[in-house]
Amino acid sequence: MHSLLAPKVNETRPLLAAQDVNLKVKTYRSAGLVIESEFDLPGLVEDTEGAGVPQLRFVHAKCAPTALVDPTSTGPYWQSDGTHFHFTEPDVAVFDISAEGTVSVWPKSENPDEIAAYLVGSVLGIALHMRKIVTLHASAVEIAGGAVLLCGPSGSGKSTMAASLHRRGFTLLCDDLCAIEVSDDGAIAHSDGRKLKLWEDTIKALGLQDAKGRAVHRRYDKFFVDGGVLPRDRFPIRAIFELTTEDAKGDPRSMPLPLAEAAICIRRNAYRPFLVQHLKDEELYFEAATALLRQSEIYRVVRKHHFDELDRVVDLVLRHVQCLDK
Repeated sequence: MHSLLAPKVNETRPLLAAQDVNLKVKTYRSAGLVIESEFDLPGLVEDTEGAGVPQLRFVHAKCAPTALVDPTSTGPYWQSDGTHFHFTEPDVAVFDISAEGTVSVWPKSENPDEIAAYLVGSVLGIALHMRKIVTLHASAVEIAGGAVLLCGPSGSGKSTMAASLHRRGFTLLCDDLCAIEVSDDGAIAHSDGRKLKLWEDTIKALGLQDAKGRAVHRRYDKFFVDGGVLPRDRFPIRAIFELTTEDAKGDPRSMPLPLAEAAICIRRNAYRPFLVQHLKDEELYFEAATALLRQSEIYRVVRKHHFDELDRVVDLVLRHVQCLDK
């Protein structure tokens, strides 16, 4: 196993405050959390309206990292002991994620965009898992006062579908990562400050060149796309659509999922699903699936992965959502 070289953070000390470091600190709001970061996060929209007390902080590590003394779970490039999660992304950075809310970063790359991509992706997802917040690999839009989630593996078209719905006038809530809060009042999705990440050909096909921003990563032909002004709010979840191209013959089609399959679907579409097992959250995700089915519908949508099919798939999703009001 690759040596995990992350710093051990003292859980008893207070979180680093902005004045403790000679760096410009910015505040963001994402996945229901207020995030204070010493790193520029181009994938998020900076919150300049007074977001409140930070719940998560991204800070530069002050010393050379060391491995966990007594990890309870390990894997390639990562270790966890329940209060810290350390992982190394070779040639990018070493990350130490504390359950108290501090993420210490030991950069190995001179490209800040590479580090930022992991902070707003894998690192944020792990931090949410550690807080026992159900986190799905999903994008979402707001339709008629409720959240409609689009989930599926990488490359299934989540961001493309969300962009297509946004182009039709629906508000983008989040992209690629969706934090879900389950309570006695039901399941809600948090709106986000996240920009869409789209490939160049998708941007051209959807006519979004005017909203195209900087490149996500120097190695990929993928760009941030402004989804407009995002609400700082949360919405009850009305429907979840799992996108797949498996056995995609003929017209796009959909099927509702019963409880057992829906529970598997929710677990399968967890953000970094291996964490569900290693953090012993199987029951949490099953309870989330049960809560979601009490108030919403969960569908599987089978479609061809072609731009000329996109409008038909969007129409299919909208027909299902409209039927929920009848």
